[in-house]
Amino acid sequence: MEEAIPKPSEKRVALVTGGNRGMGFEICRQLASSGLAVVLTARDEKRGAEAVDRLRGLGLPDVVFHQLEITEPASAARLADFVRNKFGKLDVLVNNAGTMGVTMEVGEAAVKEIMSSGKDQNEIAEWLKQRTTQSTQQGEECLRINYHGTKKVTEALLPLVLSSADGRIINVTSAFGLLRRRGAPAGAERHRHVDQAAAGRAVGAVRGGLEARGAGAPRVAGRPGVRGVPGVQGARVRLHEDPREGERRAAGQLRPPGLRRDRDEL
Repeated sequence: MEEAIPKPSEKRVALVTGGNRGMGFEICRQLASSGLAVVLTARDEKRGAEAVDRLRGLGLPDVVFHQLEITEPASAARLADFVRNKFGKLDVLVNNAGTMGVTMEVGEAAVKEIMSSGKDQNEIAEWLKQRTTQSTQQGEECLRINYHGTKKVTEALLPLVLSSADGRIINVTSAFGLLRRRGAPAGAERHRHVDQAAAGRAVGAVRGGLEARGAGAPRVAGRPGVRGVPGVQGARVRLHEDPREGERRAAGQLRPPGLRRDRDEL
């Protein structure tokens, strides 16, 4: 007997990786507030479940949690099975999970000062580059998470996105991760300070697969800019008295219906 195919959810369904805190949490909140059913994922089950409880406490009942370790293909496959069985489709995939992969050699106060100095992004990027270090282990971990992990999760969920009449894949990266902001000649420093550029490369890899299939899924690029959003390893850059303000503004750029389509630059 053939397994019954679940009827697609009548509500739009969104999935956010790294949704238990910071900008990921705020993206979940805004999507749920806009009427979407939201799957919040996180590596830590306890923290993920607590995040869902907080959202439900805000009057947002259509949020569910599923554990995800984006570097493990089996975990991505289990997540895809969960979404398929519960919703039958996926309308919005937000690839938010990632790691900076560097060690900052300056404190929070110094970072806050340069961010609010009025310098342009290139100057800020150069200042930050001179004050960060990256070990070989950090670089490898960054590629494993930001590139390979994002790519594997996207590939696992892609059939569900293509099942939607208006499927969208949103990749949250940083302009500071673009290789052209490194100020190096072509190929000179391509392997240094590997960070959110890796996620951008993952977009290109998946995009090539879509084009090969002839699929017309729209591309959406989310670039939060300089915001007060918690980073990895407990770091936080506060540009506002209320750190949640940065999260709200950054997440607001990804909130339907204001999603920007067909942006090649991440």
